[in-house]
Amino acid sequence: MYYNNGYDTTAEELRTFYPAFYYGVREMEALWAVNGGLLDEVIVNIDQTIKNAFFLSMNLKMVQRMEAFFGIPLDAAKSLQERRIVLLSLALGAGKLSAAKIRRTIALLTGGANSTVAFQPLDETDNNYLVVTIYHSETQAPPMDSIDLVLSKTIPAHLPLTLSQQFENSGHVYVGAYYKQGVSVTIQPQET
Repeated sequence: MYYNNGYDTTAEELRTFYPAFYYGVREMEALWAVNGGLLDEVIVNIDQTIKNAFFLSMNLKMVQRMEAFFGIPLDAAKSLQERRIVLLSLALGAGKLSAAKIRRTIALLTGGANSTVAFQPLDETDNNYLVVTIYHSETQAPPMDSIDLVLSKTIPAHLPLTLSQQFENSGHVYVGAYYKQGVSVTIQPQET
């Protein structure tokens, strides 16, 4: 990141700023080594501070701080990169809400899956709910928990949301359900 003058360590570079009669003096060599080591640490910390300003290059400590700031519960099963992407999608989802912004957020979280966003009538009093459908292949299951978390923090609370997913399959399918806490669903087998 910083301009390198061609020295392996900062201690060697510090040494060049002193007169030659200090070379070989143990006390001066020790001072250069200690202060050079401190400056090397400063350079590393400056680099990391700059990286922490961007979601996709944050270190673990900064990701944890940002998750606490956004109110995201800890999910130890997610990798650091997945956690960074959730944070980035939350930041991208701020401000005016649009269908295009929801589609971009879903594409970011899923690695590029297509989606549709539409309003459907909820009742006779012209209330609507938001329907988000995610299209993916059978090998690319979207992280529905992350999508639900980000959309629930992005979409206004007065808009009911329905998330669904559709995928193409060329073989046998295991059908599972995605539930939110406190929701009870009964599935009846179909008679053939």
